[in-house]
Amino acid sequence: MRPLTAAAILFALAARLPAAEPVPADVQKAAQRSLAFLTKDGLAWKETRKCASCHHIPMTLWSLNEARRSGYAVDEKALADLTAFSIAPDDRARLFGQRPPQAKKLVNLGALLLSLGLQAGETKDKATRERLDKALSVLLTDQTGDGAWRLGEGRLPMVAGPGVLTTLTLLALPQNGVKSKETKSAREKALKWLATAKPEDDLQALALRVVLRQRLGESSKQLQPLAKQIVSRQNADGGWSQAKEMASDAYATGQALYALTVAGVKSNDVALKKGQAFLVKTQRPDGSWPMTSRPMKPGGKGSKDLAPITHAGTAWGTIGLVRSAPKAPKNDLTRGN
Repeated sequence: MRPLTAAAILFALAARLPAAEPVPADVQKAAQRSLAFLTKDGLAWKETRKCASCHHIPMTLWSLNEARRSGYAVDEKALADLTAFSIAPDDRARLFGQRPPQAKKLVNLGALLLSLGLQAGETKDKATRERLDKALSVLLTDQTGDGAWRLGEGRLPMVAGPGVLTTLTLLALPQNGVKSKETKSAREKALKWLATAKPEDDLQALALRVVLRQRLGESSKQLQPLAKQIVSRQNADGGWSQAKEMASDAYATGQALYALTVAGVKSNDVALKKGQAFLVKTQRPDGSWPMTSRPMKPGGKGSKDLAPITHAGTAWGTIGLVRSAPKAPKNDLTRGN
């Protein structure tokens, strides 16, 4: 057996060392690349499909608005075009049209995500406000008698359980403004249901629970137990998984970074740095992140069309990066969606 050379020894030692933390410039560049991907992909979807879809335009709007509020440069024309398309009075996005009988009391996911995407913006003109009010009316109608919001069969993580969907809808419902009485009643029923329902045990449910509790007024200190639970689920590669049996991906990692930042975790925290490093390392040249489609039922197969989940996963990865590494921190970064 030949003795190891000095170079080989150094290489072996380096392989055992933890990955270098990304510098802020690397993280912000990764966010800019993903914003460019989402913008291009969102515009292409609008032109070719003539539809907003749950995965595409609402998630693009959410990402661009979050980034803009965090000090990142976004394509203002594209943001305006996608916003105008989504709020057009003739409903070209087909979010609020006549729904089939079997959809009764199932939450309109398009209306829900569009609400979150539009509310993340800092300014809202009359047309946008009216569209948000329309979406609010739809969401109030979709609430079930016990206070929850639900969906039928579909692919996780977008078509999630009632705990996640109820939490997301609560984040979308304003605490005042139009229909304030109806909204207040719906919020109270939903919070009562969440307080007694068994929480879903996945990263998405845990992360969104942090955001909701912060929105309801809990302090960073009060949120630390939940933040520690999120950190405990971080994988060795620095990312987070949607489910225990899955590999790390941008969808879950973005949600974890988003929640930890909302919980008041400092920007120099090791868990945040590792999560950012995972996203920087795994980002594709086009700015997206690789995603896996989950089966609709146990033992089934994922979709062959990965465009929707790739877009949604990239959107969450982007939101996580711009929240945890803002270019121009603002006092209200933990408010809104």
